[in-house]
Amino acid sequence: MAEELLDRAIATAGGRELWSGLRGLKIDLSVGGPIWATKGWPPGKTFDQTVTLDTIREQIVFCPFTRPDRQMVFDAATDSVTMQTLGYAPPRLPPQSRQHRQPQPAVDHPRHP
Repeated sequence: MAEELLDRAIATAGGRELWSGLRGLKIDLSVGGPIWATKGWPPGKTFDQTVTLDTIREQIVFCPFTRPDRQMVFDAATDSVTMQTLGYAPPRLPPQSRQHRQPQPAVDHPRHP
């Protein structure tokens, strides 16, 4: 029954030929409603997101995600979810600056219960 339903949905949405040629999909959406307030989001707030699906790299990107400067990437190939900061680049240090650093002793930090 599930296979028949899938075949019918694919046929109704353009057929297998159309969907086998799909390389990506980009959707702009607004997320809101009462369920999000129960998950800790501000009540009555709507969140605008762009969801980008890349069928070649097997990735789905949600942007922005939780903050305007963040995105979430689901990578199906590695079965991982990564939060990324947009526009962040690690500081560039001259190669010789690493040579002049002295090793620092390890510090034992007490754990908080």
